[in-house]
Amino acid sequence: MTQDFVVLHRTGPERFRLREGVHAFSFMTCLRHIVIADLDVIADLAPQGGSVLRGEDAYRFVLEVICGLHSPLVGETEVAGQFKNAVSAFNAPAGSSMAKTFKALFEDAKKIRDAYLKDLGSQSYGSVLRREIRGLRNVHILGAGHLVQEILPWVMKDSMQITVHVRDVVKASRKLAEKLGAESFSKIRLAEIGAQIEACDALVIAAPVTSSFVSTWSKGAGFVADLRADSAIDLLNGFDRVLELGAFMSRLSENQALVLERKRLALVAIAKAALERARTVEYRPFGWEDVCA
Repeated sequence: MTQDFVVLHRTGPERFRLREGVHAFSFMTCLRHIVIADLDVIADLAPQGGSVLRGEDAYRFVLEVICGLHSPLVGETEVAGQFKNAVSAFNAPAGSSMAKTFKALFEDAKKIRDAYLKDLGSQSYGSVLRREIRGLRNVHILGAGHLVQEILPWVMKDSMQITVHVRDVVKASRKLAEKLGAESFSKIRLAEIGAQIEACDALVIAAPVTSSFVSTWSKGAGFVADLRADSAIDLLNGFDRVLELGAFMSRLSENQALVLERKRLALVAIAKAALERARTVEYRPFGWEDVCA
């Protein structure tokens, strides 16, 4: 059923330029752009760059993408939701070859996710932190650098008050708004490092400060995530529970073997599913075509 399935894709920020009125399915993420269309449409777009896949190879690649196997976070579900929304918006004609292929992709993706890609554990600093602070009411974060930009989307998935403390609010606002987008950025509060924090549920230290500064600046945090490079040497004292950078790294490395094995098994299952779909032939004795994919 997939011999006429043709995909054009490219990774990176560049996008294919589709002419107005062209009938093509377009799916874009921050990491890639995928176009699915008839061969003549793909041939017209191909000079813009990217890679063209057909049939079994095309089906396997798209299935890998929506299963989260081409994402930085293996098995993540957001790309599947984005793909489903894009398919709904495209509204492929019922009974068409493309509609049937989309339906098959969703069926196969669900089976593979259920079998291999559930409960993969923590794969990033943000996912580790989210597990630690889930259910808490508020979190204060010191710093606005790359690490904070990585963990913010994770902690923002839960309903809690987030305050980011920085030295330069204007500069941090510009950086975080660009990274998070206007809607997500509006959900956090920025404050200059200044007055002492009397009490909070969780405190994240992601700036090069001393333990003595932290102890003076913040009192009463129930949980502290100490992500400073020297957290194992310059220990934080006086807090109920502290998870330092080394512990974060240990949790990630311990889980890596499991993730890699599950990914390998998922890729094998996807290759098998793509082969089976390629071999599937639908007979339509009352249609104008005797056989169609």
